[in-house]
Amino acid sequence: MNNNLCQGVFVVDEAHSPLWRVAQTHAFSRNIEVISASDFCSVNQMAEKISSTGADFVIFSWRGAFDAVFSSRRARFTLLNSGVNVYLLIPDLIGIHHVSESEQNRIAMADGVLVTSKELQEKYHSVYGVENVQVLHDYPPFREIEAVREEESVRNPLQIVWVGNSEWGKRAGFVDHKGLMTFAIPVIEEIRKSRPNITFISIDSAVEKIPYSSVLRTIRSSACLIFTSGSEGTGLPLIESAILGTPVVTLNVGVAPEILKGVLANLISPKEVPIFANKVLEVLADLDRYSALILNEGVRYRNEVAVDFEALDLSSHQNGLWRNRKLSQNFIQSVEWKYRWMRQLRAKLSSN
Repeated sequence: MNNNLCQGVFVVDEAHSPLWRVAQTHAFSRNIEVISASDFCSVNQMAEKISSTGADFVIFSWRGAFDAVFSSRRARFTLLNSGVNVYLLIPDLIGIHHVSESEQNRIAMADGVLVTSKELQEKYHSVYGVENVQVLHDYPPFREIEAVREEESVRNPLQIVWVGNSEWGKRAGFVDHKGLMTFAIPVIEEIRKSRPNITFISIDSAVEKIPYSSVLRTIRSSACLIFTSGSEGTGLPLIESAILGTPVVTLNVGVAPEILKGVLANLISPKEVPIFANKVLEVLADLDRYSALILNEGVRYRNEVAVDFEALDLSSHQNGLWRNRKLSQNFIQSVEWKYRWMRQLRAKLSSN
């Protein structure tokens, strides 16, 4: 099956989110439409929109939308009558950290399961017994990233940056899952023992959402990005930093081992503050070399994942249980859906 000849839909959480940016890049030059769940006041309305596109497949990359649609009998029948194939794209390790019947039900409901890294592929096969799980790596907007890389810019050899959302995972029971307070800050304190003039910038979307281009420019002007998350399906800042030629020191999460190969594998650190800090100091002492190495690996990774979508088989699938029954109602997901929609509505009204 040639996926370029198929019409498809990505369903994400909201416009301009990381999930949205990745989906937009996958959709570029393909016959794919990206739908933001928060644009719809009801799941039935969104199901009708998906059906109206005449799509051959729909990929849900946000569990909230998947759960809401398939706990609604009307929405389920709308999609059933459209003849669409339904895929669940799993972008994180929540279902591994919290092995649950809910996640197992989602997998059984879908016609097929996609994940965003080789690590996730292995873990969903071993933990949930998913036989035909395919990899669709997150594909950030490389053109925008490369445009920022080519801008006139001076890299500050004393600037270290952290990018993330310090509040992410709280609803799932995680505490400081991104490691800003419990690991990144102690690492910076350790580095300042020998390099007291180091500047540290944290771009925390939980505190303030800043334009994506500004995030990229800050990474580009930094000497090193530190990535301290407890786990990641991908870790988009790792990819962005590599394409910008900014060296990365990271824990062994997400696609870190897929990007940091050869000499750069040494920049994957155990979760020990002194060791992590020493690796950052090593980068700062040989910045030009590490910058050239990370850029080469970033370009290699981009070229490898660019063909992911064409490699997917979206025609051969098992009929998911969504065709025969609905998911049990998830009250929390329903409330979150309404909250996102109301927040989106308020933003639109305030901009008018």
